[in-house]
Amino acid sequence: GSFASLLELAAAAPRLTHLVLRATAQNSLFRFSSPPARAPAEKVPVPPLPEVIDLDLAAGPDDGNPFDGIVVSVEGAPEAVEVATSMATLFGATVFPIKTEAKTLYHAAAVAASNYLVTVQSFAFKLLAAAGIAEEDAYTVLGPLICGTVSNIEKVGVVKALTGPIARGDAATVADHIEAIERLMPAVLDLSKTLGRHTVPVAEAAGLHPDAAAHLNRVI
Repeated sequence: GSFASLLELAAAAPRLTHLVLRATAQNSLFRFSSPPARAPAEKVPVPPLPEVIDLDLAAGPDDGNPFDGIVVSVEGAPEAVEVATSMATLFGATVFPIKTEAKTLYHAAAVAASNYLVTVQSFAFKLLAAAGIAEEDAYTVLGPLICGTVSNIEKVGVVKALTGPIARGDAATVADHIEAIERLMPAVLDLSKTLGRHTVPVAEAAGLHPDAAAHLNRVI
């Protein structure tokens, strides 16, 4: 049957991260791996679906059922969403519906969470290099802090996970950082200030006094 065929495809691609269900004249299911394949997709027969359904899959386990425990986002016509949700649930996935009109923002969120995290670490590593720490040692120095921050986000959420000078309203330290970066690494000054400006509202949400937040914004 179609479910068994899909599971066979999934087993052949244990790192599958992107699945698209599409109703066509041939009633076919198109399967893409991540990144989406440029070559013609494999097809297996499935029941007709009324509209395109896009299932974005987070990385699953390395063995066994690759759908077990992963997160699947579903969007489309209500009838199609119902079918896709049933299929994903059958495979052992956790399903979250998303808004069709905001689907691009879902993908943008993934870019921000993954790609831009790399960009921020590159920025931090450059600061370390300017301070005298070799690039190959940068993760040894910052790795525990990076992992601890991600762990705190998982445990208490983004707002409560924020620490550091902006979180405590320490404008003097923030000013020292800006002065040093402007003097020694001016190429990344705009990035530093942009990150700082977007961190202040997070600190406010965590309880930073509005007056302290306003002062930080003036300093930045």
